[in-house]
Amino acid sequence: MVQFVKQYGLPGTGTNQLRLILQESGGIEVLMHVLGDKAQGPSGAMMNADTSLEPLEFVKRATLELSAPTTNLADSSQLAWLQRIAPATHAAVLGNTLKFVVSVRDPYSWIHQTLKATNMLPSLNENGTHRPVTLLQKQLVVSACRLYNECYGQWLLFRDSYPQRVQFVRFETLLRNAAVLPALEQLLTTRLARIDPRAQWATRAAWDHLSVSTTQQPDYVRSYVDQSYLSELGLDVIELITRSIEWPRLSDFGYLPIRNGTQVSRRVHTSTSGPGWQKLERTESSSLPPLYSLPISVR
Repeated sequence: MVQFVKQYGLPGTGTNQLRLILQESGGIEVLMHVLGDKAQGPSGAMMNADTSLEPLEFVKRATLELSAPTTNLADSSQLAWLQRIAPATHAAVLGNTLKFVVSVRDPYSWIHQTLKATNMLPSLNENGTHRPVTLLQKQLVVSACRLYNECYGQWLLFRDSYPQRVQFVRFETLLRNAAVLPALEQLLTTRLARIDPRAQWATRAAWDHLSVSTTQQPDYVRSYVDQSYLSELGLDVIELITRSIEWPRLSDFGYLPIRNGTQVSRRVHTSTSGPGWQKLERTESSSLPPLYSLPISVR
Protein backbone atom coordinates (compact mmCIF):
# COMPACT_ATOMS: atom_id res chain seq x y z
CA MET A 1 0.00 0.00 0.00
CA VAL A 2 1.39 3.40 -0.98
CA GLN A 3 1.85 5.93 1.82
CA PHE A 4 0.97 9.50 0.84
CA VAL A 5 3.09 12.24 2.42
CA LYS A 6 2.47 15.97 2.12
CA GLN A 7 5.62 18.10 2.44
CA TYR A 8 5.96 21.57 3.93
CA GLY A 9 8.95 23.80 4.52
CA LEU A 10 10.50 27.04 3.33
CA PRO A 11 12.83 26.90 0.31
CA GLY A 12 16.36 26.14 1.44
CA THR A 13 15.37 24.05 4.47
CA GLY A 14 16.13 20.67 2.90
CA THR A 15 12.76 19.88 1.32
CA ASN A 16 14.29 18.46 -1.86
CA GLN A 17 16.87 16.38 0.04
CA LEU A 18 14.11 14.95 2.20
CA ARG A 19 11.95 14.33 -0.83
CA LEU A 20 14.85 12.40 -2.40
CA ILE A 21 15.12 10.19 0.68
CA LEU A 22 11.38 9.54 0.73
CA GLN A 23 11.19 8.73 -2.97
CA GLU A 24 14.23 6.44 -2.84
CA SER A 25 12.64 4.54 0.05
CA GLY A 26 9.87 3.08 -2.13
CA GLY A 27 6.17 2.85 -1.39
CA ILE A 28 5.87 6.58 -0.64
CA GLU A 29 4.12 9.17 -2.82
CA VAL A 30 5.47 12.62 -2.00
CA LEU A 31 3.22 15.64 -2.48
CA MET A 32 5.28 18.84 -2.59
CA HIS A 33 3.06 21.04 -4.79
CA VAL A 34 -0.07 18.87 -5.00
CA LEU A 35 -2.58 19.90 -2.28
CA GLY A 36 -0.90 23.32 -2.13
CA ASP A 37 2.52 24.96 -2.14
CA LYS A 38 5.09 23.43 0.23
CA ALA A 39 5.89 26.91 1.57
CA GLN A 40 2.26 27.75 2.47
CA GLY A 41 -0.73 26.28 4.14
CA PRO A 42 -2.15 23.84 4.95
CA SER A 43 -4.96 24.92 2.65
CA GLY A 44 -8.54 25.20 3.81
CA ALA A 45 -9.70 23.13 0.84
CA MET A 46 -7.61 20.22 2.11
CA MET A 47 -8.33 20.60 5.82
CA ASN A 48 -12.07 21.17 5.36
CA ALA A 49 -12.65 18.61 2.66
CA ASP A 50 -15.85 18.89 0.64
CA THR A 51 -16.93 15.26 0.48
CA SER A 52 -19.40 16.00 -2.32
CA LEU A 53 -16.58 16.69 -4.80
CA GLU A 54 -15.21 14.11 -7.19
CA PRO A 55 -11.58 13.15 -6.40
CA LEU A 56 -10.03 15.10 -9.28
CA GLU A 57 -12.01 18.26 -8.55
CA PHE A 58 -11.14 18.03 -4.85
CA VAL A 59 -7.41 17.64 -5.53
CA LYS A 60 -7.44 20.46 -8.10
CA ARG A 61 -9.12 22.87 -5.65
CA ALA A 62 -6.74 22.01 -2.82
CA THR A 63 -3.75 22.38 -5.16
CA LEU A 64 -4.84 25.75 -6.56
CA GLU A 65 -6.05 27.42 -3.36
CA LEU A 66 -2.47 28.02 -2.16
CA SER A 67 -0.69 27.20 -5.37
CA ALA A 68 3.06 27.04 -5.86
CA PRO A 69 4.65 29.43 -8.38
CA THR A 70 5.37 26.46 -10.66
CA THR A 71 1.82 25.08 -10.54
CA ASN A 72 0.08 25.45 -13.89
CA LEU A 73 -2.73 23.02 -14.59
CA ALA A 74 -2.84 24.26 -18.18
CA ASP A 75 0.33 22.17 -18.44
CA SER A 76 -0.93 18.84 -19.72
CA SER A 77 1.76 16.90 -17.85
CA GLN A 78 0.75 18.40 -14.50
CA LEU A 79 -2.93 17.77 -15.15
CA ALA A 80 -2.23 14.19 -16.21
CA TRP A 81 -0.30 13.65 -12.97
CA LEU A 82 -3.23 14.94 -10.92
CA GLN A 83 -5.61 12.68 -12.80
CA ARG A 84 -3.41 9.70 -12.01
CA ILE A 85 -3.00 10.29 -8.29
CA ALA A 86 -6.31 12.04 -7.48
CA PRO A 87 -8.33 8.94 -6.40
CA ALA A 88 -5.68 7.69 -3.95
CA THR A 89 -4.84 11.20 -2.71
CA HIS A 90 -8.52 11.93 -2.11
CA ALA A 91 -8.90 8.66 -0.23
CA ALA A 92 -5.83 9.41 1.93
CA VAL A 93 -7.22 12.82 2.92
CA LEU A 94 -10.72 11.57 3.72
CA GLY A 95 -9.40 8.43 5.41
CA ASN A 96 -7.01 10.43 7.64
CA THR A 97 -4.04 8.39 6.44
CA LEU A 98 -2.21 11.32 4.81
CA LYS A 99 0.97 12.11 6.76
CA PHE A 100 2.82 15.44 6.86
CA VAL A 101 6.53 16.24 7.09
CA VAL A 102 7.87 19.75 7.69
CA SER A 103 11.48 20.72 6.96
CA VAL A 104 13.02 23.18 9.40
CA ARG A 105 16.42 24.86 9.60
CA ASP A 106 18.33 26.99 12.10
CA PRO A 107 17.20 30.60 11.42
CA TYR A 108 20.75 31.96 11.29
CA SER A 109 21.75 29.35 8.74
CA TRP A 110 18.60 29.81 6.64
CA ILE A 111 18.87 33.61 6.57
CA HIS A 112 22.57 33.36 5.69
CA GLN A 113 21.65 31.29 2.62
CA THR A 114 18.88 33.77 1.76
CA LEU A 115 21.35 36.67 1.88
CA LYS A 116 23.97 34.69 -0.04
CA ALA A 117 21.49 33.79 -2.79
CA THR A 118 20.57 37.46 -3.27
CA ASN A 119 24.17 38.77 -3.00
CA MET A 120 23.18 40.67 0.12
CA LEU A 121 25.69 39.34 2.66
CA PRO A 122 27.50 42.13 4.55
CA SER A 123 30.68 43.21 2.79
CA LEU A 124 34.10 43.55 4.43
CA ASN A 125 36.50 46.42 4.88
CA GLU A 126 40.13 46.00 3.84
CA ASN A 127 41.06 45.12 7.43
CA GLY A 128 38.51 42.27 7.51
CA THR A 129 35.86 43.99 9.62
CA HIS A 130 32.26 44.11 8.42
CA ARG A 131 30.95 47.28 6.90
CA PRO A 132 27.76 48.74 8.42
CA VAL A 133 24.60 46.89 7.43
CA THR A 134 22.61 48.81 4.81
CA LEU A 135 18.94 49.67 5.17
CA LEU A 136 18.12 47.27 2.33
CA GLN A 137 19.98 44.44 4.08
CA LYS A 138 18.14 45.17 7.33
CA GLN A 139 14.80 45.13 5.55
CA LEU A 140 15.59 41.83 3.88
CA VAL A 141 16.64 40.22 7.17
CA VAL A 142 13.58 41.46 9.05
CA SER A 143 11.27 40.37 6.22
CA ALA A 144 12.88 36.91 6.14
CA CYS A 145 12.53 36.59 9.91
CA ARG A 146 8.87 37.59 9.72
CA LEU A 147 8.22 34.96 7.05
CA TYR A 148 10.04 32.35 9.15
CA ASN A 149 7.99 33.25 12.25
CA GLU A 150 4.68 33.12 10.39
CA CYS A 151 5.31 29.87 8.56
CA TYR A 152 6.74 27.90 11.45
CA GLY A 153 4.17 29.37 13.82
CA GLN A 154 1.45 27.93 11.61
CA TRP A 155 3.18 24.59 11.08
CA LEU A 156 3.84 24.17 14.81
CA LEU A 157 0.16 24.83 15.52
CA PHE A 158 -0.63 22.23 12.87
CA ARG A 159 1.61 19.70 14.61
CA ASP A 160 -0.08 20.47 17.92
CA SER A 161 -3.45 19.70 16.34
CA TYR A 162 -2.32 16.48 14.62
CA PRO A 163 0.66 15.17 16.64
CA GLN A 164 0.25 11.61 15.36
CA ARG A 165 0.44 12.68 11.72
CA VAL A 166 2.99 15.52 11.58
CA GLN A 167 6.78 15.22 11.87
CA PHE A 168 9.46 17.91 11.63
CA VAL A 169 12.85 17.09 10.08
CA ARG A 170 15.90 19.27 10.72
CA PHE A 171 18.08 20.41 7.83
CA GLU A 172 21.11 19.80 10.04
CA THR A 173 20.17 16.12 10.38
CA LEU A 174 20.02 15.75 6.61
CA LEU A 175 23.62 16.99 6.35
CA ARG A 176 24.87 13.96 8.24
CA ASN A 177 26.29 11.05 6.31
CA ALA A 178 23.42 8.64 5.57
CA ALA A 179 21.09 10.45 7.96
CA VAL A 180 18.89 8.24 10.13
CA LEU A 181 15.39 9.58 10.83
CA PRO A 182 13.86 7.23 13.43
CA ALA A 183 10.89 9.43 14.35
CA LEU A 184 9.93 9.77 10.68
CA GLU A 185 10.38 6.04 10.13
CA GLN A 186 8.01 5.44 13.03
CA LEU A 187 5.46 7.86 11.58
CA LEU A 188 5.59 6.21 8.15
CA THR A 189 6.12 2.67 9.51
CA THR A 190 8.88 1.98 7.00
CA ARG A 191 12.67 2.02 6.86
CA LEU A 192 13.89 5.03 4.91
CA ALA A 193 16.74 5.04 2.41
CA ARG A 194 20.20 5.98 3.69
CA ILE A 195 21.65 8.57 1.31
CA ASP A 196 25.07 10.17 1.58
CA PRO A 197 24.39 13.90 1.03
CA ARG A 198 27.99 14.46 -0.06
CA ALA A 199 27.48 12.20 -3.08
CA GLN A 200 23.76 12.80 -3.70
CA TRP A 201 22.74 16.39 -3.07
CA ALA A 202 19.21 17.08 -4.28
CA THR A 203 18.60 19.97 -6.65
CA ARG A 204 15.30 21.63 -7.32
CA ALA A 205 12.56 19.72 -9.16
CA ALA A 206 9.96 22.01 -10.67
CA TRP A 207 6.90 19.89 -9.87
CA ASP A 208 5.75 16.64 -8.30
CA HIS A 209 5.71 14.55 -11.47
CA LEU A 210 9.41 15.34 -12.10
CA SER A 211 12.13 13.36 -10.35
CA VAL A 212 14.57 15.11 -8.05
CA SER A 213 17.94 15.39 -9.75
CA THR A 214 21.15 15.15 -7.75
CA THR A 215 24.70 16.40 -7.89
CA GLN A 216 27.73 16.29 -5.64
CA GLN A 217 27.27 18.42 -2.57
CA PRO A 218 28.41 22.01 -3.29
CA ASP A 219 31.45 23.21 -1.35
CA TYR A 220 29.54 26.00 0.39
CA VAL A 221 27.34 23.48 2.23
CA ARG A 222 30.34 22.58 4.38
CA SER A 223 30.08 25.98 6.07
CA TYR A 224 26.71 24.91 7.47
CA VAL A 225 28.24 21.74 8.90
CA ASP A 226 31.10 23.47 10.75
CA GLN A 227 29.05 26.67 11.26
CA SER A 228 31.75 28.87 9.79
CA TYR A 229 28.99 30.68 7.88
CA LEU A 230 28.40 32.75 11.03
CA SER A 231 31.54 34.77 10.36
CA GLU A 232 30.04 35.92 7.04
CA LEU A 233 26.88 37.20 8.71
CA GLY A 234 28.69 39.53 11.08
CA LEU A 235 27.63 40.64 14.54
CA ASP A 236 25.11 43.27 13.43
CA VAL A 237 23.12 40.83 11.30
CA ILE A 238 23.32 38.11 13.95
CA GLU A 239 21.97 40.50 16.57
CA LEU A 240 19.17 41.58 14.21
CA ILE A 241 18.17 37.94 13.65
CA THR A 242 18.33 37.30 17.40
CA ARG A 243 15.90 40.18 18.02
CA SER A 244 13.56 39.32 15.15
CA ILE A 245 13.03 35.56 15.51
CA GLU A 246 10.44 34.22 17.96
CA TRP A 247 12.56 31.65 19.75
CA PRO A 248 10.68 29.82 22.54
CA ARG A 249 9.39 26.74 20.71
CA LEU A 250 12.32 26.55 18.32
CA SER A 251 14.22 25.06 21.25
CA ASP A 252 12.29 21.86 20.40
CA PHE A 253 14.73 21.57 17.49
CA GLY A 254 17.82 22.66 19.41
CA TYR A 255 17.72 26.18 17.93
CA LEU A 256 18.67 28.83 20.49
CA PRO A 257 19.40 32.56 20.16
CA ILE A 258 22.99 33.73 19.89
CA ARG A 259 23.92 36.47 22.33
CA ASN A 260 27.20 38.02 23.38
CA GLY A 261 28.12 38.56 27.02
CA THR A 262 25.16 36.79 28.65
CA GLN A 263 24.65 33.46 30.33
CA VAL A 264 25.99 30.69 28.10
CA SER A 265 24.06 27.52 27.33
CA ARG A 266 25.88 26.25 24.24
CA ARG A 267 28.90 27.51 22.29
CA VAL A 268 28.45 27.17 18.56
CA HIS A 269 31.54 28.84 17.16
CA THR A 270 34.91 28.63 18.82
CA SER A 271 37.39 29.72 16.16
CA THR A 272 38.27 33.15 14.86
CA SER A 273 37.81 33.98 11.22
CA GLY A 274 39.35 37.39 10.60
CA PRO A 275 40.10 40.54 12.60
CA GLY A 276 36.45 41.55 12.86
CA TRP A 277 35.21 38.23 14.16
CA GLN A 278 34.31 37.57 17.79
CA LYS A 279 33.29 34.33 19.45
CA LEU A 280 29.52 33.98 19.76
CA GLU A 281 27.51 31.87 22.13
CA ARG A 282 23.97 30.54 22.25
CA THR A 283 22.00 31.53 25.30
CA GLU A 284 18.61 30.99 26.86
CA SER A 285 16.39 34.03 27.39
CA SER A 286 13.15 34.36 29.34
CA SER A 287 12.41 37.84 27.98
CA LEU A 288 11.74 36.86 24.36
CA PRO A 289 8.19 37.27 23.01
CA PRO A 290 5.91 34.23 22.70
CA LEU A 291 6.08 32.35 19.41
CA TYR A 292 2.54 33.27 18.38
CA SER A 293 2.65 37.00 19.23
CA LEU A 294 2.34 37.86 15.53
CA PRO A 295 -0.80 37.19 13.45
CA ILE A 296 -0.34 34.05 11.40
CA SER A 297 -0.92 34.58 7.70
CA VAL A 298 1.16 32.54 5.26
CA ARG A 299 0.97 33.77 1.69
